[in-house]
Amino acid sequence: MIVNLEKKCLDLKISASDNFIEKNLQLHETLKVRFGVMLVGPPMGSKTSIIKTLLPVFPMVVNPKALSLAELYGNFDTITQTWTDGLAAKLLRQSATTHEYVIFDGPVDAVWV
Repeated sequence: MIVNLEKKCLDLKISASDNFIEKNLQLHETLKVRFGVMLVGPPMGSKTSIIKTLLPVFPMVVNPKALSLAELYGNFDTITQTWTDGLAAKLLRQSATTHEYVIFDGPVDAVWV
C-alpha cells in the first residue's frame, strides 16, 4: 500500500512525506470500517491532496454552502403532502449503487452537518 501511495504522489507531484503517507493510511483504514468520515483541518492542510491520492477517481464534490437547505436536503410541501429530495439525497442514493464517494467540501457548519 505504501509503495502505491508513493507512486501516486509521484504521479501527482505531491511530496510523499512520512506524515502525509500516515494520514493517507489512517483515512484508508477508517474508510474500510466507516461509510462516512469528516476530514477537518486548516486551509492548505493537505485534505484535498489526501483525497486525490487515496481515491482512484475524484468523487462528486458539492459545496453545501452554495445551496439552500431545501436544495441540499429536500423539502416537504405541506399543500400537496409530498417530499422532494434534495441534492444530497439524490447523490447519496446514486453513490450507494455505484460505490462512488460524495464529498461535501466547505466550512463545517452546524446547519448542514
